[in-house]
Amino acid sequence: MKRHFLLITAILFSIATAFAQGGTTGPLTWNISGNTLTISGTGAMPDYPNYNASPWFSYRESINIVIIENEVTSIGNYAFYSCNNLSSVTIPNSVINIGDNAFVGCINLTFVTIPNSVTNIGNWAFAFCINLLSITIPDNVTSIGELAFSNCESLLTINYNAIDCAIMGYEAFLNCEAITTLNIGNQVQTIPNSAFIGFKITSIIIPDEVKNIGDYAFAYCSNITSITIPENVTSIGERAFWGCTSLQTVNYNAVNCTMWCDPGYYYSTFSDCSALTTLNIGNQIEIIPYYAFGHCKNLTSVIIPNSITRIEDYAFIGCSKITTVTIPEKVTYTGYYAFSECLNLKTVNFNAVNCTIMDGNHVFSASYAFTTLNIGNPVQTLPPSAFAYCSSITSVTIGTSLTTISGGAFQDCSSLPSITIPDNVMNIEGGAFFRCNSLSSVTLPNGITSIESATFYNCSSLTSITIPNSVTSIGGGSNTNGVPWGAFTGCSN
Repeated sequence: MKRHFLLITAILFSIATAFAQGGTTGPLTWNISGNTLTISGTGAMPDYPNYNASPWFSYRESINIVIIENEVTSIGNYAFYSCNNLSSVTIPNSVINIGDNAFVGCINLTFVTIPNSVTNIGNWAFAFCINLLSITIPDNVTSIGELAFSNCESLLTINYNAIDCAIMGYEAFLNCEAITTLNIGNQVQTIPNSAFIGFKITSIIIPDEVKNIGDYAFAYCSNITSITIPENVTSIGERAFWGCTSLQTVNYNAVNCTMWCDPGYYYSTFSDCSALTTLNIGNQIEIIPYYAFGHCKNLTSVIIPNSITRIEDYAFIGCSKITTVTIPEKVTYTGYYAFSECLNLKTVNFNAVNCTIMDGNHVFSASYAFTTLNIGNPVQTLPPSAFAYCSSITSVTIGTSLTTISGGAFQDCSSLPSITIPDNVMNIEGGAFFRCNSLSSVTLPNGITSIESATFYNCSSLTSITIPNSVTSIGGGSNTNGVPWGAFTGCSN
């Protein structure tokens, strides 16, 4: 009888052991009942040093449900590593940290709700959760670790709501090839470095509140066809859209933005977007940033809105398929090399009323097809050296309001055969047509009173010029090196 009693007791103990296990881990208590693991208490779960160090590791195959009760503040490293049958987890709003490798290999986990309290998602936290279908990154997350969601091969949807996540580790979504939908929340201000690199999504909507787009943020998103940069964006990081080979249209609305570039290697933010043909610049934009669209080689047209006041250096350098550019009335600065190497640029419509800085030697350098210049009716002054060295110009039309042609404005326009300067022009400064050696005839306006030194210096083809009765002085003398510098010096014909 005693032997039977001991046997029954052992069997009952064995059954109890199989269906109810528990203990403590750090300040917390854990308990397994049936297929449910419950963790309770106040404070942080310990960070376990390796994959098999959690106290419930040996029971992981029987765990289907994990319930973490309120007041638990952290999920430790390796906490639920390789819980292959885990299909449901409850994370309370008290948890602020999900540790490294916390849910690695939970292959039956299809959904998980990360509460708004979470600020950190660790390295590899949900890696190899191969049946996870969607994930929401909540508002307060500031750090996402390396490979955090890597190899979640069934992941279809990401709802990204982190307002100011400053750190997203290397390839957080590596090999998540099934993602079709990316929803970026309306409160998001920062898109971290490498955030969505390589996603196969076809469309992206960047919300209006976004201020910073990090390095490589959308790099190699090879299926997106259009992107809108909203008004509040102040910085676009290195190669943010690099390798977006299907990107055809950019709607650029950023009012005050700095964009990454590397002029030494002819790289700009969009220069590797080989399908980009259309650029729409918003009507509220005042500044086109430094090297903004440099070497976008397939960009066929650019409409610069009337709101623009500055076109910064290199803005459109190397845009070799642009054929026409109109510089609007409010532009006061056109930067060095802004339209350089635009090899098919044929026509420039210049309407800037008060453009004080524009050096044609650099602005249009190596734009060899530039033959036609139309100076609009609003323009009163051509800035110094405005179209200097534009050696392909053959036709210049001057509007009815121009009063001053500044020094060097057409210097070395070596293909210009003739020019008619209308009566409204009162001042032609020295060197204005310096070395225009194809210029054969000039008609000067009636109101002009002087022809300054070097105005037509070395115009060696000049055979005819009409000087009106109003002219009272013609410049002569020599320059600081003693070289003759008269108005018509070198006009040998």
